[in-house]
Amino acid sequence: MLKMIATALTGLMISAAPVYAAPAVDGVVNDSEYGAPTATVATNPAASQSNFNMPGNSATAGYNIYLNDLNDTLFGAVMQTGGNSAGPFANLYFDIDPVTGSGGSELGIEVNNRRGFIAGTSNFFDLSSAITFATTSTAGLTTTEFSIANSVFRDFIAGAAAQGYFGAGGYAPQNVRLNLSQSLSYSVAGGTSYGPNGLGTFSVAAATGAVPEPATWAMMILGMGAVGLAMRRRMKASEANFTKKVRAISAA
Repeated sequence: MLKMIATALTGLMISAAPVYAAPAVDGVVNDSEYGAPTATVATNPAASQSNFNMPGNSATAGYNIYLNDLNDTLFGAVMQTGGNSAGPFANLYFDIDPVTGSGGSELGIEVNNRRGFIAGTSNFFDLSSAITFATTSTAGLTTTEFSIANSVFRDFIAGAAAQGYFGAGGYAPQNVRLNLSQSLSYSVAGGTSYGPNGLGTFSVAAATGAVPEPATWAMMILGMGAVGLAMRRRMKASEANFTKKVRAISAA
């Protein structure tokens, strides 16, 4: 009997999900911090969404994406695995309601600029107090590691709910999905080809009592009010939007 119990406990220990340490955000990805990548990207300059549908993208960086949601914070990293990059930047696009929504991205975050925006628009808001990052380069390959307070996503969801974005039923708690990435290269990676979890999912439900900054709330709500249902637009930006994005990255 004791042997059977010991065998059962051993099986439970083996099947239990691994527990990772809080990443140091030093630009170095360790297995003890993340484990396996949540997505592997082979950026394709000929992809339909390359350069926001603009031709001529010369950066062909491949990279791994790592996510670890811990201590009410989303830790992550974009680690180049090959090819050539257009620069050390990580632009991420999140779907705040992947289960009940239409699958589009609503919240964009420019990690290296420490700012957010409503996806598909130039409505930026400052997130410098909620984002940290570190960039390293080894043998010509770039890694950007970051942390984003989960309150950023909760505040954005609350701002959308305040504008009636989710309809009469309100917001149904669900994981947030990293939908798209435009990192190291101007090609957009992500979408349905990566499966229902996209480039990775994480929970923002467990609040720790942090109070959102009034300025952040105001920018989010005003931005949502101005854009309204246009937030649902997918990443099919015009040539003008692409030019703005390139200039913003270059000026950072």
